[in-house]
Amino acid sequence: MNMQASRRRAACLCQPTAGRAAHARFVDRAAIPYTPRRGDSVKAASRVVAGLAGGVSLGLAAILVLGLPGCDPALLSSVAGLADGSVKGSVEFEMHLERFDTRTGQFEVLAPPPTKRNGFTVETAAGKVLVVGGLNQDGNYVANVDVYDPAARAWKAGAPWTRAHTAYTAKLGDTVCYFGGAAGRDAHLSRDMDCYDAAADRWTARAALPEDVGGGLYPAVHEGKIYLLGSTRFDSKDLVTPLAIAYVYDPSTDTWGKVPQPPSARGGAAVVGSGGKLYVVAGFSKASDKNAPPEREMLIFDPKAATWSTGKQMPARGIFFGVDALSSGPVAYFGAMPPALHRYDATRDEWIAGKEPARPFDAGVYTSLVHQGNLYVLVLVDKLKSRSTESSGKLWRYDAAKDEWAILGARSPDDRDALFGGVGVGDSIYFAGVFSFIQLTKVTPADGGT
Repeated sequence: MNMQASRRRAACLCQPTAGRAAHARFVDRAAIPYTPRRGDSVKAASRVVAGLAGGVSLGLAAILVLGLPGCDPALLSSVAGLADGSVKGSVEFEMHLERFDTRTGQFEVLAPPPTKRNGFTVETAAGKVLVVGGLNQDGNYVANVDVYDPAARAWKAGAPWTRAHTAYTAKLGDTVCYFGGAAGRDAHLSRDMDCYDAAADRWTARAALPEDVGGGLYPAVHEGKIYLLGSTRFDSKDLVTPLAIAYVYDPSTDTWGKVPQPPSARGGAAVVGSGGKLYVVAGFSKASDKNAPPEREMLIFDPKAATWSTGKQMPARGIFFGVDALSSGPVAYFGAMPPALHRYDATRDEWIAGKEPARPFDAGVYTSLVHQGNLYVLVLVDKLKSRSTESSGKLWRYDAAKDEWAILGARSPDDRDALFGGVGVGDSIYFAGVFSFIQLTKVTPADGGT
């Protein structure tokens, strides 16, 4: 048989719509199969299995490759060919680490994580940067834990995660817990919870998740406990069903307990904590195999009083928007709808449009994190070519106290595709990521072969 090989990039991005830049934020966790739906938060959209047929793993880049405008049609055809056997694929990973100094505004390239992988999580605990989970170049789950010590400016191997799979994460002090998810697209959902103590370099198996929590979780941490408020069940034929679950994990007793159920089921939501309350933002309440209308009320849970109330829902933002809690309270940002950010005023029960940046955002792909009460957004891709992408590498900060956007600096422009996850440690922000290069080989019959 004859083979025609081509080396193509994995990621594509949304084009501007209706005169407004369409944004997407990469999130570094993956768990189960997911089809993006209008009105879903980016935390919901992060639930994508980091794997395609033929051992090619794209992580969250799969969301942006499958069916969105602005992508090379030949690439889409080649990716589709992986499923029917007309195309064979392999992938190469190049790991990367950069540090941004918030005092000097300078980026610095550091030694990369030693383990090659994609679809991993980047967390910080005990003053260290942790790279955990993901898939290797053969599509197998990675047990290796890479730990970066900023003081020593060096990587070391942490205790391996023996039950590695796609998972959700929640940080409890110096311990990061990994739970739920699944070990592959066709695998049963996992109820396991494993917690990594970064200070002691030790894994501990904790109480399994309750049986009825579903597969799409929105974990939030409040006063040292993990809350699961609302979930999503993914049924056959793409039917998506929201669930009205409500559980809390207490690490002091290693138990999951029930809390009052929310007034309605909520799927595709984001849950953030602020001012002693937990806000269930966006999402939908009715099962659907198509786009369900977003809910008009935001759900608010008071853990101390163990009561629910409702508040005004955030204004429409389209898809792939971010929801986080800053020093000023909950914010919703990006998506395909202006303005760039809305902030929630709990005293007035009102979402207020934030100030627009002096220089507008370009259409593209971004990654974000919250550090010291402010929002940081790094450009991953903001320039389209016919068969590749480029990044200006700008780092934006939204100052919650001043309600102000500013460009702090820029990493060296790069035309390679990257999935970067960022974490803050002191006056530094560390971005760990991977450049993915996919080798797609089209198989054609020759000399009577098949």
